[in-house]
Amino acid sequence: MQTIYYNGKVYPMTSEHSIEEAVFVKDGVIQAVGSTSEIMNNFKQAEVELIDLDGHVMFPGFVDSHAHMLGYGFSLKRLDLSNAKSKEDVIEKLIRKAEELPQHEWLIGEGWNENEWVQPHSIHRNELDAHFPNRPVMITRICRHAMVVNSRALELAGVHSNTPDPSGGVIGRDDTGLNGLLLENAQDIIHAVTPNFTSDSMTDALTLAYEQMTSLGLTGVHTEDLAYYGNTEAVLDTYRAVLTKRERQFRVHHLVHHEAIDDWANSVGGVDQDWYGQTFSSMKIFADGSLGGHSAWLSEPYRGEG
Repeated sequence: MQTIYYNGKVYPMTSEHSIEEAVFVKDGVIQAVGSTSEIMNNFKQAEVELIDLDGHVMFPGFVDSHAHMLGYGFSLKRLDLSNAKSKEDVIEKLIRKAEELPQHEWLIGEGWNENEWVQPHSIHRNELDAHFPNRPVMITRICRHAMVVNSRALELAGVHSNTPDPSGGVIGRDDTGLNGLLLENAQDIIHAVTPNFTSDSMTDALTLAYEQMTSLGLTGVHTEDLAYYGNTEAVLDTYRAVLTKRERQFRVHHLVHHEAIDDWANSVGGVDQDWYGQTFSSMKIFADGSLGGHSAWLSEPYRGEG
């Protein structure tokens, strides 16, 4: 199939401020970019489809340089708290979501950000307990470096007031004991008792992420998913199954988390380097936490903290 897009404002992104008028595409691959007259003179034939851009703007496909594609897919299936305006709003959204779930099933929300609230105070375990005394609740901050859970979730994870902080993590405490806040690696204590990720659930989540991303013009991502969903090979199998479908043209560049490097090294040898244009050439190394989640190690306390 051959197509000429013409009479537009085309940004080829080959140099700063470069603008062209037309593009010639063959079998889904851009062959040439130039003025309308140039492209028409060189490539117009009877079998070439002509599409008039009518002065509209055309960009190349976008590539997200920092994504967690599989995690994004799971977030689309869970309660979105990113637009909550206060912790009271978070609680209200959780209550409504709980009404849709079977009794005692985990209630999971993602994306809360207290910095967007008029009163930027984090949610306390007791506030979750007041509404969900028996159902485990886990809400993850927008940065994914922090979460808040209720007492039931802590109980299932075996966390109590004398539980020591894990290496690279902090279990939040205050005058009342555990406050429900978990930073960095301490979150893994809860992840260990949440429902397991299955092949089907990962496939569904990645499919959702692909459909949403491509609908917004993305043609590829740099993503970091290999350390969070069981083992690396299972994650790679999911990407292979979802993105090798004939109609799905999407490039994925995996950043390899430092804790997944050995698992990745043992798995990647059997991976076809051509499928869906995937590449591996970068590592993601964590040496500290996040500023937004107050998990980064600073020489002075965060504002409002002693």
